[in-house]
Amino acid sequence: VILLNYDRPYNVHRLIKELKQQEKVDLDIWLWDSQPSREKEKLEEFDCRVIRDTINPGIFARWELTRMATSSYPLMWDDDIHLKGNLVVYDILQAKKKEKPEVIVGWRGVKMMTEGQSYTDCFHTRSELSEKDQRVHIVKGQIFMIDREFLEK
Repeated sequence: VILLNYDRPYNVHRLIKELKQQEKVDLDIWLWDSQPSREKEKLEEFDCRVIRDTINPGIFARWELTRMATSSYPLMWDDDIHLKGNLVVYDILQAKKKEKPEVIVGWRGVKMMTEGQSYTDCFHTRSELSEKDQRVHIVKGQIFMIDREFLEK
């Protein structure tokens, strides 16, 4: 699990605890800890592998850590999304294994309705608002799993 923190250490402690309670999966948690407002002496300690960055490079951290992970199915998780239940990661993994390698399983996405449509004018969707899976053109952050085989291409 690539856990991305932007200056919300209070969320991270809770989320690490929730991730460690997940059943039917063995997780290696890596935290990208971006705390620009904190001095080195006041940095939080976390119960996982931590990479610290005070600059916050945005989405680039997500992809660099994912490339470094050894899992067949790296899972990216933003620090403001908490788990409801102990089988959440297992369920995401099972959904991903049913898909082709190029399919990213995620929670939010964007559908372009016409060629060349601007991002803000596209249809933005969230899985909890839908009764069925949806194909999108852009997978947004927060939660998503990718196949290592596809990531390397």
